[in-house]
Amino acid sequence: MKLKIIASLILVLATTFFQTTSSFACSCVARPSVEKSVEKSTAVFAGKVIGTDNSSSSLWVSLSWKGTREEFVTVSSSMGNCSFQFKKGEEYLIYAYGVKQLKTSVCTRTKKLSDAKEDLAQLGKPLVANRPETAQPNQDDITQIMVEQLVGAGMMNLNSPVVLWPEKNNGYVNSDFYRLSQWLEYKKFFELKNLYRDKNLGTDGGSTKISVVRKGISKTVEIQEENRELWEIEMVIRGVAADITAQKERDKK
Repeated sequence: MKLKIIASLILVLATTFFQTTSSFACSCVARPSVEKSVEKSTAVFAGKVIGTDNSSSSLWVSLSWKGTREEFVTVSSSMGNCSFQFKKGEEYLIYAYGVKQLKTSVCTRTKKLSDAKEDLAQLGKPLVANRPETAQPNQDDITQIMVEQLVGAGMMNLNSPVVLWPEKNNGYVNSDFYRLSQWLEYKKFFELKNLYRDKNLGTDGGSTKISVVRKGISKTVEIQEENRELWEIEMVIRGVAADITAQKERDKK
């Protein structure tokens, strides 16, 4: 009798567990055709992820079929269990919806560009094809980007500053630096205030300084507060710096 009771309890617990687990899974209806997806999407484009966190990703747009002519866009992918996981440095074909904020999810036809041959064949010629990676920037473009973390009244460095220049590789300006420069313009970096301070931190709190030189003039923004937009700028700069460093190491081999 006891064995039957124990077996029944195990069955009930197992059933409850699987029902609970399935309730957290993402449930999508059948994905629409390419034609229907384009019709329902606000924007359809291909792009490379230059920065990402758990909720949104910034992309350099290489091709666009609908909805955006910008060279950079930010896409929200935080859709609970239906969130699409972008990976920095990867290229994707994105079907996005939304007006003020572009969004996508696993329930759309969004996928890695390398897996999108069928979609690309049906999409045909793009409306916008942005400058190739080997394009020469204008002489008025940004010439230096730096991020520096500081702490306390003595302003001691938490770590070494990240400094980037448009170094020449194989006869053309580093494409990652070029894209980062244009992305900073897209983010309207030069229209930001010079100081963002949380009054509760006082003057001794740690801070981050982002300095960018354009046309020979340096613009410095100091951040002493929680600010998602500015944190994203810092994150992307550091990410591009890491990519450039890694590429240098590969070139040495």
